[in-house]
Amino acid sequence: MGGAAYGSHTCPGPGPRASQRQTIINRAVILRGTPVVVKPPPPRLVRNVVATKAIQEACHVSIDGFFGPATSAAATAIIKHDTSSVRYLQARVGAYPDGAWGPKSQISWILTIKRIQTAIGVKADGLWGPLSQAAWNVFYANNYNKF
Repeated sequence: MGGAAYGSHTCPGPGPRASQRQTIINRAVILRGTPVVVKPPPPRLVRNVVATKAIQEACHVSIDGFFGPATSAAATAIIKHDTSSVRYLQARVGAYPDGAWGPKSQISWILTIKRIQTAIGVKADGLWGPLSQAAWNVFYANNYNKF
C-alpha cells in the first residue's frame, strides 16, 4: 500500500497544511454531520493598574501600581480584620496607630473596606461578604505578582 514512504509520519505533516489541522478536522466533522464543539479560549490575564493603585492608596502603602507582597499583606490584613497587630492594621486603614482598637479605628476600617470594594467593582457597603471575597479572589489571581 505505498511502502515506507507512506508510513511513520503525522497527518497532515509539516508544510502548509500543518497549521490548518483544526480547520481540516472541523470541516470533516461538518461533512459527517456531527456537531462541532467550539471550546472558548482560556481567560486572558488582565492586570488592572488603576484598581491596584486605588487599593494601595486605600491601604496606605507605596503607590506604584505593582500588586506585590507589601500590597497583598496590607490588603489581606484589612480584609481579614487581623487585629493580631493592632498598630499595623491601624496604620493600613489610616487610623492613628496607638494600639487600641476603638470607634475611630473601626470607622477607618469600614471606609477602607468600601474603597477596596469600589476598586474591585463590587457594591461598596463596608461589609466583606461572599460577593466581595469572590471579586477579590479574581482580582488577586489576575494582579498578584510575587516578583
